[in-house]
Amino acid sequence: MKKNQLIGIGIFVALIILIVIIGVVTSNKNNGNDTAGLTTVYVATGGGKEDFLADEDIQRIFREKYKLNVVFDTWSNGKTITQPLIREMVGLGNQDIVERISQGESFSIKSEGVSKYDALFTSDQRFYDYYKLQPNKENNEADRYTVLGGGLTLNTPIVIYSWKEVVDKLIAENIE
Repeated sequence: MKKNQLIGIGIFVALIILIVIIGVVTSNKNNGNDTAGLTTVYVATGGGKEDFLADEDIQRIFREKYKLNVVFDTWSNGKTITQPLIREMVGLGNQDIVERISQGESFSIKSEGVSKYDALFTSDQRFYDYYKLQPNKENNEADRYTVLGGGLTLNTPIVIYSWKEVVDKLIAENIE
């Protein structure tokens, strides 16, 4: 091979590598790694909703259709009643706050440096209704955020498991 042919092949290979690099960078931006132009919403969730919120298709819909970057933390129903629904505190992480609360230190939900959640995604309507009640201090329930608006926006079905014979009979009676 001549020297000019080798230089031409080298330039061609370099262009291919450059195109691949540009493709990878563009692909990463399109896969949701870029949150520029999105509004970040912090959600406390529980009751099995974590997999739903973590689903790539759901996250893509949040980003592309609603321009939202949804960040969620798992909270069990019992925890949201007994612990203040605090997302973070300057210089402290959630675990540090929980440990300090368990040692008797108190934190006010309205204290400076505390970040509140934008939404609470409860396990079901019953818990949402319960969360709106005033805390029962005799049962060591924590203060709760005032629910200013909202309501049930997504209702997931309750699944009932049964024996095949019972299910077959219900289906035969058009009870599904």
